[in-house]
Amino acid sequence: MRSPSAMTLAFLLFAAGTALFLLVFTHKTTPAPTTLNLSEDEHKVSAYIAEVERKNELERDQIEQARKLAKQTRAKKDSPECQFWMLQKAKSATPNPKTDEKINQFCEPEGTISKL
Repeated sequence: MRSPSAMTLAFLLFAAGTALFLLVFTHKTTPAPTTLNLSEDEHKVSAYIAEVERKNELERDQIEQARKLAKQTRAKKDSPECQFWMLQKAKSATPNPKTDEKINQFCEPEGTISKL
């Protein structure tokens, strides 16, 4: 049995490649469905995921607000005005409402009132 020549092999490979090329590019594909037909379980899962994401976002916001408030409180307590009035209160033997008012003014973040 005689083996095919190089020219015959090249022609066969070229014909096979051309046929494959035509099949790939002329093949009609079905478009993906544009509407989702979700079952009741899938709707429940989607709703659950949306609820969890909402709760996570709310929790992140609350943590960020707590961090900001803590930073603001530290800055107020470290201020020279707060330190001065705290020293005045420590030196005073009797309670002074004016000193307490100044401590609230200079040592507490805005929007919070605390009793010292």
